[in-house]
Amino acid sequence: MRTLLIGAAVLLTIPGGPALAQTQEAQAQDVAYEELQRGQNDAAIRKIDQDEALREADAASLINLGVALAREGRAEEARRMFEAAARSEDRRPLETADGRWVDSRKLARDAIRRLASDGFRTGR
Repeated sequence: MRTLLIGAAVLLTIPGGPALAQTQEAQAQDVAYEELQRGQNDAAIRKIDQDEALREADAASLINLGVALAREGRAEEARRMFEAAARSEDRRPLETADGRWVDSRKLARDAIRRLASDGFRTGR
């Protein structure tokens, strides 16, 4: 069984810090981290959308895609991504920008609440 660690600056902690997945061997799994850090939401959406298997199964990808969609004003699509991450079998810890490790499902639920309260207005 391969263990994955998630190194992240999760978007729910700071406005611009998306998740970055990496394996225990420190090989980065590209979940559009750099694009989201630069505020390139369209590029992040394209990058995550091009890998359907990753998008559908990976909690970090679902959360990042949700954030990019929310930043673009696509709240209902973003909510669907966050809800998928909250139900995902790919449940694992994500490291937040402040160095805490938080369960991916909790982060997804936090994103849903944030979407309802401010719509990620500060994330752009």
